[in-house]
Amino acid sequence: MAEALTRLRPLGPFPPWSAARSGSTLDLGALMRDQLLQRRALWGPLRRLLQSRLAQAIEASQWSRSAELLGMWLHTWPVGAMVDPAVSEWMTCPSVESLATLARASELACAALGWPTVPGLPWPDPPAEWLRTQLAEQGVPLVGRGEGDGRQRLIDALGLTLERDEGWPDELLAVESIPGEALISRRAELARRLVRGELGAVQLTSPIPPSPLAALAIGELRMEGRHQRAFEAWGPAGLRVEGFVTLAELLGAAPPGEPGPVLIPTGDCLLAPGTPASLRRGQPETVGWLLWEAPFRPVPVHPLAVEVLRALDGVATAPQLCATLELSEDQLQPVLDALVSVGAATAA
Repeated sequence: MAEALTRLRPLGPFPPWSAARSGSTLDLGALMRDQLLQRRALWGPLRRLLQSRLAQAIEASQWSRSAELLGMWLHTWPVGAMVDPAVSEWMTCPSVESLATLARASELACAALGWPTVPGLPWPDPPAEWLRTQLAEQGVPLVGRGEGDGRQRLIDALGLTLERDEGWPDELLAVESIPGEALISRRAELARRLVRGELGAVQLTSPIPPSPLAALAIGELRMEGRHQRAFEAWGPAGLRVEGFVTLAELLGAAPPGEPGPVLIPTGDCLLAPGTPASLRRGQPETVGWLLWEAPFRPVPVHPLAVEVLRALDGVATAPQLCATLELSEDQLQPVLDALVSVGAATAA
């Protein structure tokens, strides 16, 4: 039987790198991480919710949103394959790759559930109902983790009181907050402190002036500060990693298959109402997509390629496929060769 709760930790900095439950302490951020950022969720209910939201957006002619949702729906295949290892890595030996993966997984989860994200960041900002359902006990004291830990959401939604603030974990370097208009005059000083490791990052509390000098200054901070780009993209969690990568940089091409007289699929395929680019133009069309439950880029194809791939059963030869699909050999063979070359099919 679990111990009664005596302490509650807030949602941030997200994603936490501790266990959700440790003795009588519940880490609400870690609990949310474990519920949302997991393979089973992305390949199951979250994928279905994204597909439903995509259909609704297309029906409402919300083309920009439709393009975004299509990209998210397709990303549930590779990101779902990457997310569990990324969580494990984040908790033990954090890397910029694991954090980039978790950031995209968070965006997918929030879009599927209809949750907002923390302003300017990809992390979930859960509704009050979710917060209330996680706590059976009432009046559990809240132990803060420093500025920006999301404590006010819990105080407002659950009526909790802050018992004490333990501050940011020691491994997170200090952050200097300045208004954007002060950036140019303090550029040299802040850059020196970033180089010396006295600061982890600089946080701008207002937009920088639209000038070449301001652009040069922010560029220098990003060049000199090992954590600056990551902090800007991912908040305090970015202070645990160096550099910055996008999900697109983490996704590669599937390896080519092996040709043979009988082929089998190596991944999934589906028909979608277009590509993100075509939906953005407001021009839906039937497009095939090749997908893998692996860190590979989704590949758009002609709908015929999906029809052919679905017919590959590890038994049928090319002449049999021609008869089944009512295609000539000249029509079928180029499709089979293309499916093998992009890694969607291989010899049985």
